[in-house]
Amino acid sequence: MAINFLLGYGERLMTKIDPPGGSGEKWQPYSLDRARERLTPRIRHVERTIAALPPGACPGNQAVAILTMHPSFLPKSDFPGAMLAEARLRAIGSREAQVIPEQQHPKILKKHGHPVAQPTAQLFVAGDRDEIAKLSRRVNSWEGSTAASKDFTKLEDVTIQDPADKIRVRKDEGKRTAWEIVLHVESPQNSDVIVEAFSVFATAMGAEVRTEKRIYNGGLCFVPLHAEESVVRKVAAFQQLRIARSMPRLRPIYRSIGSPKTFDCKLPTGGVIDPSQRCVIFDGGLPSGHGLDKWVRLIEPDGIGPPVPKFQEHGLGVTSAALFGPITKGEQLPRPYCHIDHYRVLDENTGRDTDDDDDDDYFDVLHRIKAVLEDRNRKYDFCNISLGPNWPVEDNEPHAWTTTLDECYAKQPILAFHAVGNSGENHRESGNARIQPPADCVNAVGVGSCDSMSAVWKRSPHSSIGPGRSPGFVKPDFLAFGGSERNPFFVLGTAQETAIPVIGTSFASPTGMRVGTGVRSHLG
Repeated sequence: MAINFLLGYGERLMTKIDPPGGSGEKWQPYSLDRARERLTPRIRHVERTIAALPPGACPGNQAVAILTMHPSFLPKSDFPGAMLAEARLRAIGSREAQVIPEQQHPKILKKHGHPVAQPTAQLFVAGDRDEIAKLSRRVNSWEGSTAASKDFTKLEDVTIQDPADKIRVRKDEGKRTAWEIVLHVESPQNSDVIVEAFSVFATAMGAEVRTEKRIYNGGLCFVPLHAEESVVRKVAAFQQLRIARSMPRLRPIYRSIGSPKTFDCKLPTGGVIDPSQRCVIFDGGLPSGHGLDKWVRLIEPDGIGPPVPKFQEHGLGVTSAALFGPITKGEQLPRPYCHIDHYRVLDENTGRDTDDDDDDDYFDVLHRIKAVLEDRNRKYDFCNISLGPNWPVEDNEPHAWTTTLDECYAKQPILAFHAVGNSGENHRESGNARIQPPADCVNAVGVGSCDSMSAVWKRSPHSSIGPGRSPGFVKPDFLAFGGSERNPFFVLGTAQETAIPVIGTSFASPTGMRVGTGVRSHLG
């Protein structure tokens, strides 16, 4: 029988909201004549640029342009579907943008007293090059009363993405020859065609494309590529290429401190409190003789390389936090709430700390996680991932880890917890202190770190800061104790029944998951 819980005094949370007022026609920033005057020269520039592209950059003779909506037309009801149909174009993707429109809404000007940047949407649209060559003529033939012409007046800009604007390089990571390429593939029916055409084009330029490691998600394909930056800048002319970023390394895996000293602790003797629920942790594995067999099952995926001691130590710390929370000196460790499957996803090929690192471990690790989450024979209630790319979220570009895991979680009733990263002491104005993927997943909980378990606490300095990437804008979702230099988090060390001091959101996240398993154990 299902148990329904009641919220006492729920009426106190209510507040009156007045219905939206006003009526009549929506404010129009541009007339059709003014829209033509503004945009026709830009459309002709797009036509000339596309006509000059080499055939190999336009698979199936397809090219891509960008339509920027006026900020007043963000609702889905304002999507310019009629215009796209008349222009023989189709939307293949979108992204957020900030623009100062030529004509700003009177209410915005009255509020600020001057023009300000506003959020809007940019639509990636694709079409046959021969059809795009006719776009300016079509626009000038539309009548003012048609749906297509009305859609046209909603546009702020029409552009084509410059290849140089597609490149994202982390200059602080030294010279890199490994790249993550993001392609628009539209649909599963033509995805392989686009990827193979890209492989041919990039290979002809001197690049090596690892198509066997590609990952598809929501109209995008993420694929590794190896080449010098000068070659990638030529490859970026490929029309369905959305972004080329230097291959993110995985985050530094471990942050331990030398003091205070370790201390002895005693493992509990009983089994789990609630054997009906199961958790999964993806991490670096567990050292031999870890002593947690009563509550934890270590699973090694097929084909994974040999383990690395420092990764196993990290995996043990994360698993310790999920089982027992922060260990306190002189206190008996509590019984774990549930069983845990620990999948080792890191091996000796993962995360080499060299400036010329060309490894594809970023993709290999994600493939291992994805394979487990998509296996219908493996059902989990909770998941923890304290790994991810050492790269801050970007407002207008997708990340392979975020899109892949969000799609996995959307297909099953699992509550996932992701560490937000330990970049909080990096440069804020540049965005390098922001949370790191996949903590911006909308279908997962992003967990940051606080510096104390007492009533007086604050964010740990190392804990990455928000915001996340829209729609997962409000991130972290919450903080859990993750230690600080003065007040570290104690976890099990490799020496049996010994607690060691550590710091990091890697341990705050499984602590948050442990709270979730405890709530479920007690309340169902």
